[in-house]
Amino acid sequence: MAKWTTRLTEREVRVLVGSAYGVSSPVKTFFETLYIEADLSAGQMLVLPNADERGIYVASGEVCIAEMPVKAHQMAILADRKEVSITANSAARIALIGGQGIGKRYMEWNFVSSRKERIEQAKQDWQQRRFAKVPGDEEEFIPYPTVD
Repeated sequence: MAKWTTRLTEREVRVLVGSAYGVSSPVKTFFETLYIEADLSAGQMLVLPNADERGIYVASGEVCIAEMPVKAHQMAILADRKEVSITANSAARIALIGGQGIGKRYMEWNFVSSRKERIEQAKQDWQQRRFAKVPGDEEEFIPYPTVD
């Protein structure tokens, strides 16, 4: 795990996946991914690394993003803009997740894909029972929902 210690306090920012603050995690990814954790002191400000898509989860404490408070156990999806900073209203622990945008996704029932034809194939495969059985639950089959 790559570590970077802020120069403002003794608190830490840990880069678990991706690159930020001049360090890179050794975790291999297949597209640009970002996952950092930070322990912030009350009043501390942190400029967040840029990414196409980002969300911040507050595990404890409270932070403020552009005058909007985000409390413990809440997640905020960040606007697509550079130079987003957060300020800790109290001692806080946060996780920032994000990375490269993956484009439009389609969802139908339990299937999600970037291509509609893959969802149609999955529906057919499900209806024909071509999916592997769930170990320990081989008896039950939930039919694909239909509209009557």
